[in-house]
Amino acid sequence: MSKALTPLIYCKAPLSHWERGGILIACGVRVFLVLLLSFGFCHLSFADVYLRDVPEGHWANEAVYKLVKMGVTGGFPDGTYVGGRDITRCEMASFLSKLYRSLQLQAGINEKLAAELKNEVAQLKYENSPISGIIILSGTVEGRICGARDSTGTATRMDYRLQMAWQKIFDQDTSLRVGLDTMDTGYDYSQTRRIATQLVDAEGKFKVGELKAKAVIGQGKQLHTESDGLFPSENNIYYPRPNSAIEVGGNYRGINCSGALIARQFNSRESIAVQEINALFSYDFSGLSVLFWPRYFYRDNGLHDLKAELGANLHFIPKSTTDIIIGIGSLQQGMSGLYGKLDQSFNDPLQTNTNLRLRFDAAGNNFRTADLDKYEVVALNNFNRLIFDGKADLGFTITQLLPWNMALSYKSDWGTTSHLEYGSQYVGTYFEWEGAAMYYLSPGANISLFYRSYEVPSGIGQFSETAATVSCLMGLSVKCIF
Repeated sequence: MSKALTPLIYCKAPLSHWERGGILIACGVRVFLVLLLSFGFCHLSFADVYLRDVPEGHWANEAVYKLVKMGVTGGFPDGTYVGGRDITRCEMASFLSKLYRSLQLQAGINEKLAAELKNEVAQLKYENSPISGIIILSGTVEGRICGARDSTGTATRMDYRLQMAWQKIFDQDTSLRVGLDTMDTGYDYSQTRRIATQLVDAEGKFKVGELKAKAVIGQGKQLHTESDGLFPSENNIYYPRPNSAIEVGGNYRGINCSGALIARQFNSRESIAVQEINALFSYDFSGLSVLFWPRYFYRDNGLHDLKAELGANLHFIPKSTTDIIIGIGSLQQGMSGLYGKLDQSFNDPLQTNTNLRLRFDAAGNNFRTADLDKYEVVALNNFNRLIFDGKADLGFTITQLLPWNMALSYKSDWGTTSHLEYGSQYVGTYFEWEGAAMYYLSPGANISLFYRSYEVPSGIGQFSETAATVSCLMGLSVKCIF
């Protein structure tokens, strides 16, 4: 479950009534000056001009005196305007010159005052913004007691996982976040990981002109393996983690555009082994969004690969969302160089508190390049497993809310060949499912009983490791969200 972030700490003290009043008075004075100059700009030297042949009630009185106030004319020395006399070319030039100078001066003053007013209003808005200067601490902690069983015997263990983030929000476009994820370092695990490079990540968001930018420090998804082989259903799964990246994006004539440089893989010396450069273009129609995503991967040894993805998001049907993606690895390889994805979600379509999601992925035998992006591009499945080239994956999830603060959930993944073949003669195929019953102690805490089954009919897993043909995992989980 996810939970909206709630501000916990307000760093900036609220303004006093006197400070608020002072800023508001200053803004009011600025507004008054702008309005005064916009509608009553007047040179002092023309303030007392009176033209006796343009008396009050004359049909041209308003227009003539407006020109007088703008400094364009002051009439003749004898106090007359002589509106019926012909005007010479020189007089016309003088009139236009003075009018242009008056308008330019007025515009300059208005622009300066408007800019100052805008800055002061922005400052006042920032000082009173509910998000400015906030520090947010949020996260999830989960503890489990698990028991596993297969043809070789049974095993039990206890473990935990802590995920938390500290976030500082400076304004609506600028923030800093530092995250921690203990992954599989909970007790009863022999796995050790480096805190600074694998457990901790950081992200900064800021704005450069009209562009929004993001910088991330992280090592990407992390593989978990079971060294003793006692828990097959948890062997060779990945923990999703952010990749180190620099991303810049904006909107140009309705098209959302972004570009990114991403560190995809690191070698044993902690230096970058595989990098990605990409550009993402998307456009929103009514009920439809389309995207084009060219991606270039390259390795430190010179190996490189170019891919592109075409996608569409359909959301014109109420309570339904459909994502379609076609990935192009190599057109020369035909269908074996392509990847396809269909992701369909229904959000309580029958108003029975039931949510459904169906996802299908299929990758051709030559969609990716070995030793480069073999483990990239395609998202992890419901159990955080990879979907390799030459394989297909059909995933399904359903959640049902019940009375008395209870809920039921089910998820499954059926891993087959790209031709939907499954069985003992097809290495790497599997079927995995999990059912759970949850009781919510509060909106941020729940207790869950779960049962998971993992079937590998060939006895050989995704990474060519030996696996039990049938195994199960059951346990009790306690989760708190803060």
